[in-house]
Amino acid sequence: MEFENSAGKEMNFTVRVAEAGFDGKGSIAGVGSWLQDAAAVHAGELGFDNAVLAEKANVVWVLIREYIEMQRYPGYGERVCISTWPASLERNVGRRDFRIFDAQHQQIGAATSLWAIMDIESRKLAPMPDFVAAQYPKTPVHSVELPSRSVKRLREHSTESSIMTRYSDLDSNAHVNNVHYMEWALESLPGSYACRPCSLDIAFRAEARLGDRVLSRSVCEGEAQCRHAVLRDDGVELARIATRWK
Repeated sequence: MEFENSAGKEMNFTVRVAEAGFDGKGSIAGVGSWLQDAAAVHAGELGFDNAVLAEKANVVWVLIREYIEMQRYPGYGERVCISTWPASLERNVGRRDFRIFDAQHQQIGAATSLWAIMDIESRKLAPMPDFVAAQYPKTPVHSVELPSRSVKRLREHSTESSIMTRYSDLDSNAHVNNVHYMEWALESLPGSYACRPCSLDIAFRAEARLGDRVLSRSVCEGEAQCRHAVLRDDGVELARIATRWK
């Protein structure tokens, strides 16, 4: 893919033992981890990663929505290449897209993500700093479109799991990292489901902190589609998730 002004980034990853399931294949959470690593490294190269934002404006990037489609999950030891680029900046929200390739450069997945700015002190969303808006590159090429304007709220559920947040769940923003919400959403599914949906659409609503008790709730509509919610035990909705299965 061609990028204007060298606005794109490629990074290689290898499926590690800890990322492979009992059948030796990677997971949706592993894919999410690669995407955030590629996004963070590229933002640093472009001059507006979280370290720079925190120093200059006391704000950080936070992921507010991500949609991932996978045609195939790579296996243990397999190398993958993540191609990523900033696609647009609108209404204080930056869009970043991704394509996922195997070692033969065959595309096996795609993703799109929306990022907002959070004030470190207030923990609330904040305006985009002027210096970011001025230098944010825009490559209006989309790898995949969001399947809907929003992820629907889960009003009824058939299964539920309880989870306690741990130190190892936290990231540099002092809240639970986005990848864990993907894991937790699938935790409440029946055992017949694995950790590899063919698509996952997640919208983040609030943050979980150390020591929070979290509830994962799910309901499946047939075998092909499931909806999920991750909530704090005080009822605050943390994330809405929709998954599609083959």
